[in-house]
Amino acid sequence: MQIMRGLAMVLCLVLTSNTEMQAQTKERTIARLLWQDASDQSLKTGDLKRGQGWTLQAANVEGFPTLDAEQQSHVQMQLQDGIVLTGVRDTQDGELQSGWVAIDAGVTKETHGDHFHWRFSGSPQVIATRLDDQQGNPAHVYLYDGAFYLANDKKNGFTVVEPSQLQVNRGASADRFISAGGGHITLAAVGGQVAYATWIDRDGENVGRVDVVRLDSSRAPGYRFQLPSGGIHGATTCSGKIFFAPSDGICWVFADTSVSKQADSVVVNHLTLGEDADGTPLRTGSFRVAGNHVLFNTGRGSTSQLCIVDASSPKPTVLKMVLRRN
Repeated sequence: MQIMRGLAMVLCLVLTSNTEMQAQTKERTIARLLWQDASDQSLKTGDLKRGQGWTLQAANVEGFPTLDAEQQSHVQMQLQDGIVLTGVRDTQDGELQSGWVAIDAGVTKETHGDHFHWRFSGSPQVIATRLDDQQGNPAHVYLYDGAFYLANDKKNGFTVVEPSQLQVNRGASADRFISAGGGHITLAAVGGQVAYATWIDRDGENVGRVDVVRLDSSRAPGYRFQLPSGGIHGATTCSGKIFFAPSDGICWVFADTSVSKQADSVVVNHLTLGEDADGTPLRTGSFRVAGNHVLFNTGRGSTSQLCIVDASSPKPTVLKMVLRRN
């Protein structure tokens, strides 16, 4: 979404005030936006206001660290319970300064019986920072069941960050690292109970490898299984199933929330997406979830397709829609 030069990613999911219930004033705050500015790798914020016209004045988020625009960059952002978490990656495989920054958006939700209001209680400000040479150069930031998950690629694992702990402890003891996955990790988590972390390998013993780990404090061992192809670059969960995006089509398994299965009992279901003109299997690289449906795209150019899978079906199939330019 490009609305200004140097814009990398906008997060306005959307902290919108209930204007009909507000006192009528000449100017009202409609929404608060936070966005990553790729020109200097800063984090900007602005309140969208409506009076005689629309205004949006940008400002730097208070306390956000100064990044090296040549050697550091933002990755994904997520929002939960008024907390924004943005990942930071460097060009030195995590040996310079990578990690994450958490921001209190300064917006609180007030419930009033059958409706609610958003109260803009203060300006956004940083409440916790993890930027050093020990964070494994995260590239993906996920949100599952109200918790943040950062894939620490160079540490072969991921970090779980609890928004509630960020609010209470202002960053202290709010995160924990779990070893699982390898290389450029993608992952899915279910109910704070289990996580599926993938390996990116295209050859060798870890081709198609998925690590299944517990998320509770028991530290009990999990297990691993293999998909029929490697190069996994996508994972999500929907309707009690886990979906993966390897180099050939997509795969899915039933979520094992008790982590009680044995590796050889895991049934991997494969859904083909067809082949490219040169015979290469079609694939995807990421998923979106909407209700009981998993959405993704495949192909390129004139062969691009939007694909939808009804995850609630006992035997999911792929519905394809060709995307054409007029």
